[in-house]
Amino acid sequence: MPSLPLSAGLPEALDSVHLKVRDAFARADLAEYGRYLASDLRYVDPRGRVQTREQLLRSVGVQFARLVSFHSAFSRETLRMNGDEAVELGTQEAAISLRVFAWFEVRWQVTRRGRYTWRRATEVPWQLREAVLETEDIRRAGFGLAG
Repeated sequence: MPSLPLSAGLPEALDSVHLKVRDAFARADLAEYGRYLASDLRYVDPRGRVQTREQLLRSVGVQFARLVSFHSAFSRETLRMNGDEAVELGTQEAAISLRVFAWFEVRWQVTRRGRYTWRRATEVPWQLREAVLETEDIRRAGFGLAG
């Protein structure tokens, strides 16, 4: 299907959704985070492993139980319409600290590049229907007392 022209305000609308998803993650609010994931979500990591919405939420929930801090930014390279879906290619840079033992944290730097397909939704403006990660680099960035 050929790309359609972008509707006015689409980049800003998706930017707003990215901010809300990042905020929900930073607050470890699994219910709010999950609202932005389509019920038929397909999440594909760079090794080709596929996760459903339920599997991804379970994995994120484990991270939330240990979350100390989270900061993230998304840089969009391209954005196009494919029928009624918005498809963006971009890179996420994130810093995450997870609690280990009672008093310590491990800090990680995550860079992932992928294709993200969004679908209009009723309870939120857009829901992620598919994420296909092309690359993912996770590096340990430190260890220390949990903040």
